[in-house]
Amino acid sequence: MAKRNRITAELSQTIAESAPLVKTVPKPINLDGSEAHADIEISKLLCNPFQPRIEMDANELSELVQSIEKNGLLQPILVSPDKSGKYIILAGHRRAEAFKILGKDKIPSVLKTNVSKRDMAVFAIAENAIRVDLNPLEFAISMRYLLEEGVVESQNKLAEHIGLSKGHVSKLMSILKLPDEMIKKIKSDNYNIVYILSILNKVSSNQIVEAYEEIKTLGRDDAERVLKTKYLGNFKE
Repeated sequence: MAKRNRITAELSQTIAESAPLVKTVPKPINLDGSEAHADIEISKLLCNPFQPRIEMDANELSELVQSIEKNGLLQPILVSPDKSGKYIILAGHRRAEAFKILGKDKIPSVLKTNVSKRDMAVFAIAENAIRVDLNPLEFAISMRYLLEEGVVESQNKLAEHIGLSKGHVSKLMSILKLPDEMIKKIKSDNYNIVYILSILNKVSSNQIVEAYEEIKTLGRDDAERVLKTKYLGNFKE
């Protein structure tokens, strides 16, 4: 029987690379205004600790590398200086990775100062929210982290900050209530229909694996029909 419990630290590590929360906000550097343009050394770049895009598609990255090699960088990355003299990437992780692959020493950047932890988190999540291929587990883990650390005070406020409906954020967060075994399967299969996963969460623990195996290759409508009629007794939301 599958066990339902709070997602463990070990399972989180399996699903997503953990990253320490930035505890302090850097002091402004000596610039006119809150933004400036500069070429930043690649070696001084740090990943945004709230970045939910854990994995980069190799083919997609290869296409970006070829595009930059041919056309140059069309848009600079956005960074914020930290107290150590390095720069946290707020937006543009894939562009920075492409520059590394190309063997570049520096990358054109927009420097933004006085960035709060909340804004840093919103930059990271908003950058990826529009990407349809972002794994919902990665997204949900990132959002839960913000809530647990008090970066954002409530689920509703989080939805407001990242521009998603409260209902969709609620469905995303419900994924993390699935049994550990199911979460591993979903991650392995890269299953990403959030609505269906929110319904799957209502299936009894002794049938949930069977139900998932039956619906994971179906489209949204067929999967919903099977779950509601076969496993939930015509359940209505």
